[in-house]
Amino acid sequence: TMVEIDRVCSASSLCAAHAYASGVVIADRDTFRETSSAAAPGAARVRHAPLTILPFPFPKKNFDEALGTSALFAELVLRVGSDASFLRTSLQQAADADEFTNRILTLCERVGKRKGGELAIFRTDYMLDAVDPTFSSVSHNEVPECRLRQIEINTISASFAGLSGRVNDIHRDIIAAEFPSDLDASRVPPNSLLLQHIADAFALARSEYGNRGSILFVCQPNEANVFDQRHIEFAISSRYRIRVLRKTLQEVDRDAKLDEDGTLRIGNEEIAVVYYRAG
Repeated sequence: TMVEIDRVCSASSLCAAHAYASGVVIADRDTFRETSSAAAPGAARVRHAPLTILPFPFPKKNFDEALGTSALFAELVLRVGSDASFLRTSLQQAADADEFTNRILTLCERVGKRKGGELAIFRTDYMLDAVDPTFSSVSHNEVPECRLRQIEINTISASFAGLSGRVNDIHRDIIAAEFPSDLDASRVPPNSLLLQHIADAFALARSEYGNRGSILFVCQPNEANVFDQRHIEFAISSRYRIRVLRKTLQEVDRDAKLDEDGTLRIGNEEIAVVYYRAG
């Protein structure tokens, strides 16, 4: 009906406005130029990140299953990634056929296990597999019985931690404003502490290093997802007053040096934690 169409259009406009106001945005690669020099960056276009007007219904049983297994998968990935001989054995056929894989394995074996701790920020992606594929819901609150299917585990450049925690608030506000009698906003799971927890993890890693030094973000040049990364950076600096540097791999190659004791420096600045969003 026209009433429903008007309500959806209103919700869509509210969603976009909320996303811009909350910083759920992505930079335009063609116009955005990030610079660490004194020169001010030029004008750049941004757009809101892709997001749904309403949250997708997800069975609580499967949600709890994903939460319950996340720590186990994280430990598994850490152990596998720390075992160079296991990686070589498991990936030898791939290394024989793919030069890139072979180079990565060779580098892993050459570098070995270095002194110091590791901080891992993972993102695990899931999809739902309906037990009854013929299920047809007539309500946003109805979901079929599903099996959880893991799609991938992101171990480097795990993006959208800075943006996704804000989407829950957007969805709750849209439900309250446009669909209060149709949906229950309290059933949108909280995610507002995500950035705080990540900032806490960085601070803990730095404390293990000795509570000194800065944090280095290794990023792609003119990164479109820069604001997602900046949300993490600002959470660290505002919560703990820890300095964060952003450098591309080319800039690291140009500016970084290792002291005789293995201390990493960018210029004269000591680096306590390196966070890879590229490389």
